[in-house]
Amino acid sequence: MLKNYNMNALRISLSWPRLMPYNSTTGQHEPSQAGIDFYNNVLDSMIARQITPVVALFHWDLPNDLSFLQDSVVDEFVKYAEMAFTNFGSKIKDWVTFNEPTSICSLGYSIGAFAPGHQSTTDHLKCGKNLLLAHAGAVRSFRTAAIPDSQIGIVLDYKWTYPETDDPKDDEMAQWDRDNVIGFWADPIYGSGDFPQSLKTFYGNEMPVLSAAEQNLLRGSADFYGANTYGGKITKSEAYSKTLSDYSGGSDMAERYSFCPCNDGENRDAVINATFECGAASGWLWARADSMFQYLNYTTTTYGNPKIYVTEFGGDVDGEGEMTFAEAKPDEWRVKYYQLYMMQIAKAKNTGSNIKGVFAWSLMDNFEWGDGLDFRFGITYVDFNDANLPRSAKDSAIWWTQLIGSMSSSESVVVA
Repeated sequence: MLKNYNMNALRISLSWPRLMPYNSTTGQHEPSQAGIDFYNNVLDSMIARQITPVVALFHWDLPNDLSFLQDSVVDEFVKYAEMAFTNFGSKIKDWVTFNEPTSICSLGYSIGAFAPGHQSTTDHLKCGKNLLLAHAGAVRSFRTAAIPDSQIGIVLDYKWTYPETDDPKDDEMAQWDRDNVIGFWADPIYGSGDFPQSLKTFYGNEMPVLSAAEQNLLRGSADFYGANTYGGKITKSEAYSKTLSDYSGGSDMAERYSFCPCNDGENRDAVINATFECGAASGWLWARADSMFQYLNYTTTTYGNPKIYVTEFGGDVDGEGEMTFAEAKPDEWRVKYYQLYMMQIAKAKNTGSNIKGVFAWSLMDNFEWGDGLDFRFGITYVDFNDANLPRSAKDSAIWWTQLIGSMSSSESVVVA
């Protein structure tokens, strides 16, 4: 299917519990040969079809005896990463440590919407520090292994936040939002090595501290920047003066300064074309195409022009979850989304962003985590009512096929 679409790469992930299950007899996580064989078969199949595997070590499935609130998770993750580098290093040249760490820590340890369902106003910070140290330790092992012609990075998600008004306070809040969602991870890895000052000011003594040695380990611990973005958000004025004591466990601490105007009941004054911009099935997705350029440009200018892969962008068509293939095939909204967003990616590249590849979310309709099968982001329709899961190209897949086919061999577009 990928070759038929003219695509040359696919983002996949390895499952930590599948590859290193817990052995209750030894009390250790140990490699599973069955798991290793499974992924070797997957990788061999991709390589035989000239599809480059871009592989995440962690896309949200944590062994159930571990927690990112425990310092021991750092060494456990490094051990798992080293096993993966040893077994798959000859086949995988493009590695990601973590996909969307904000989702892992905020949704898992602050809001409690994702596993393990923990709610707290500050434990997402503890999760974040351990995740960063696990990332840095894995990258150090990767570089020590010196796998030829290989690179490793991390994937950070952000919905670009626009000031609600011209009030300077809204500009300040927009930057605080970027510090919370991007800067917590990117400043230590691509910048100073330390957390943003605005987080230290807000959290005070609750803010984790990175030692000088930890900062040195983190600084420069990525060969590229993976950028996930779907749309935009807007600052919310009532959050400006709130302090930590105004929040409780279950609050969205990472994105407390912003809201999506497409959610039910929100102010849509900033929305220009509601039919398109709020046309996705998911209320959190404000399809503001300019948000793509803003995020890429910010990454370029703030973090020293790193190599960037746009690792996710896409949308779910309203009502598509209940559609037959015949109804879902003409997905004009999704085609328009990709057209407008690709223009913004081109604009960022033409103004200096070091963009090396593009991945759309997603190749096929799939299990959308907490939303299950109800929301379809795929450019390929999957019939979930048929045990054989037949797959058929939507018009967006045809659009991608034609776009890539018209590009020169020196230009790189890929999809996941």
